[in-house]
Amino acid sequence: MPDPERDPKPRTPERKDPKPAEPIRKDPPPGEPERRDPGRNQPAGDPSPPPDGNPPPQAAG
Repeated sequence: MPDPERDPKPRTPERKDPKPAEPIRKDPPPGEPERRDPGRNQPAGDPSPPPDGNPPPQAAG
């Protein structure tokens, strides 16, 4: 049986793929999420982006 350290092929793609794609969606840089998906975090028609993970007070209600 080949050691996982000698043949890290089956374990590399699984760790290299989900890692770079996860942080970008969960914790995007400040100012980036607004340009990439302005309607994803804030409601349609809201020019000012909401705080980190918290929707604007106007959207409540």
